[in-house]
Amino acid sequence: DGDAAGSRTDELRKVLKSALDVKELGNEAFGKAEFYRALDFYSQALTRLDTLGETEEDRRLGLRGTLHYNRARSYYRIEDFWSCAQEARRCLEIDPEHKKARVLLEELAPNVASTLATGRTSVALPGDVELEEAAALGESLRPTANRQVRELLQLKDEGNAAFQMGSVQEAVAIYSRAIDRLDEVKQELAGLDSSSLRATLFANRSQAWLHFKRWDEALADAAAALAIQPDNAKAQHRLTLAKKGLESVQEQRDHGEALKKALTFKSAGNKRLSEGDAKAATEEYSSGLEWLEDLPPGDSAAREVRVALLANRAQAQLRRKLWREALSDADSALLDDPSHPKAKFRRGEALLLV
Repeated sequence: DGDAAGSRTDELRKVLKSALDVKELGNEAFGKAEFYRALDFYSQALTRLDTLGETEEDRRLGLRGTLHYNRARSYYRIEDFWSCAQEARRCLEIDPEHKKARVLLEELAPNVASTLATGRTSVALPGDVELEEAAALGESLRPTANRQVRELLQLKDEGNAAFQMGSVQEAVAIYSRAIDRLDEVKQELAGLDSSSLRATLFANRSQAWLHFKRWDEALADAAAALAIQPDNAKAQHRLTLAKKGLESVQEQRDHGEALKKALTFKSAGNKRLSEGDAKAATEEYSSGLEWLEDLPPGDSAAREVRVALLANRAQAQLRRKLWREALSDADSALLDDPSHPKAKFRRGEALLLV
């Protein structure tokens, strides 16, 4: 039976991710400030150790103690300091020499003093008393602020999950709800530094707006994040992308406006030419060409309008008996469109008369 159980365990190890691999997933989530997801992964890794047993590598790395320490770090970040202390104590029970767990317990003291104040003159930490005694202190030591922070972090993680699943509109709604909620509970969070969370929410919503090419909203949210946290790399990157998006829109608007103006001058030139005023027609066509000067040479729509304006101005120059100018305009038109029939005909006329 022992051999069969060992064989089943070996088979499970082949199929399932190792506890070490799951721990790394938790570390990735922690690095993204997704602390609830990190806690879930660390719990899964502990379950793997309980189910499959510890390998020599796991024991050599002190994996079980590390997982409890990582859970303690995650609880610390969501300001659940009592759970943090319990996990740090469990880590020290496994590895009494774990320096980081000891340091973390020491760091809990000022946090309890600043954010878990209850009106008492002193508050004992789980690092100083037995866990059972700490638990007996009850929920009175877990103020509204602590619960609010956890709920807000949960909203952020839900927004991230929605974005990753492709539900971007839902992500925008969740980030917006979290931002609004932050404003609503401002008084309850007095004394807590919620600026990092606020900056992250704005930066994340900026990313969602970028997905929809809502450049103005993306720019505003990235700027809001940077106003809170100037060194936020993600917000800086998203601000750059939003600016580029706006520039692209402006270029498109400028492109459309330039073509519209050029065509207006072309129509005005044609009208002047039909009325017999070749000089005025030449001026209208020249004005139309000026509107196209800043557009890319390879732009097909601009090239088509440019060729038409040059060919028509060549005709106006012929009417004015300015043969060389007519030849120059016809040649320029044919550089863009060698098969343009009107430009070829007017070039021929100019060559005969020059």
